[in-house]
This record gives sequence, C-alpha cells and structure tokens, in this order.
Amino acid sequence: MRNFVQLGANITVTAPAAVTSGDPVLVGDLFGVASGDAASGATVVIAITGVYTLPKTSTEDIAVGVSLYFDDAAGE
Repeated sequence: MRNFVQLGANITVTAPAAVTSGDPVLVGDLFGVASGDAASGATVVIAITGVYTLPKTSTEDIAVGVSLYFDDAAGE
C-alpha cells in the first residue's frame, strides 16, 4: 500500500497539558498513555493500545471486559 503510514499503536499528538511518561492523555476523543515527558503544546507520543495501570475512582470496582471512560477533569 502506498498510503500506509504506520501501524497506529503509537500516535504523535500535541500535549494538551504538561505530561510525564505514563500519564493518561486525552486529545479530543483520542485517549492514550504518554510514552515520554512533554510540556504543554509540545509533541508527545502516546500509546493507544496495550494494558496499563492508571488512576481510578477509589470506590469503583471494575470488572473484566467492561467499557471504561477517562474523566479528564478528575484525572482518572
């Protein structure tokens, strides 16, 4: 394919805020985990596939296989 760019497991985006490697990152509807540190407005590579440990609401009991949504305001 002449129009193939990349597999898509990692995407370069503009950091919406300062991020540290491992931080959750939400850009529009695209969610991923920062693979490195970046200042707000700088580019950062985010992983959009894989399994990660991320912050969650302490009262949530998450079952295997349920859909999860990131609350950007709460950071969890």
